[in-house]
Amino acid sequence: MQRTASARTAPTEDDRVVTGEVSSELALGRLAGWYAIVLRVGSAVACAVAGPLAATTAVSGYWLSAIILVLGGWSAVFAWVVQHRGLTPLIVLADVAVIVTMLSAHSHVVPAAAISAGTTWMLPLASTAVLIPQLAFRPAFSLPMGGVVAVAYSLTVTHPTGVLFLVVQAVVTAALMTLVRRGGRSADAVIASDLLAVQEIRAEAARRADEKEQYRQLHDTI
Repeated sequence: MQRTASARTAPTEDDRVVTGEVSSELALGRLAGWYAIVLRVGSAVACAVAGPLAATTAVSGYWLSAIILVLGGWSAVFAWVVQHRGLTPLIVLADVAVIVTMLSAHSHVVPAAAISAGTTWMLPLASTAVLIPQLAFRPAFSLPMGGVVAVAYSLTVTHPTGVLFLVVQAVVTAALMTLVRRGGRSADAVIASDLLAVQEIRAEAARRADEKEQYRQLHDTI
């Protein structure tokens, strides 16, 4: 009879979705992964359009073409990896490394006037490299990575007017993600507690049903 009771009280598919395999942390990770894909691919498309439009005779066509091609290829790799394996630490670190490397060619692909005015099309590219780590990691890891991107950007421009924007963006996004994660954990705890109560009710109902079945069988034998 114990086997019957356990079968009746086993977690359903909805129970597993709520409590374990699809917790708020996992759901948030999936959403962050898709958002990171949109950021990386979207920035690649935007740079492929803005780069040539902003180019002047002083801009190196070779460097510009190379940056756009590498960015496009990397964005495709990034999207495939995140879609199939999630927003893993390795892919995020690789993304930061790729974007920081591209920022080193800043003066070759953006007119000096645009850099001085703070209207360079590479600022949004640096912005995505700051945002993605905040989606993937806790602030203790994500903020230093955002700081690396901000420093790399500041070293490639004459008047780094966008550096403050990158720093504020990183701090605000990290704080927001911290609040979202805390809220998700609190919701998981409440749901798990409610589900435990439901499972206890099921177990009690199953126990009573088994007692009734035993009584009926005993009555039939008599």
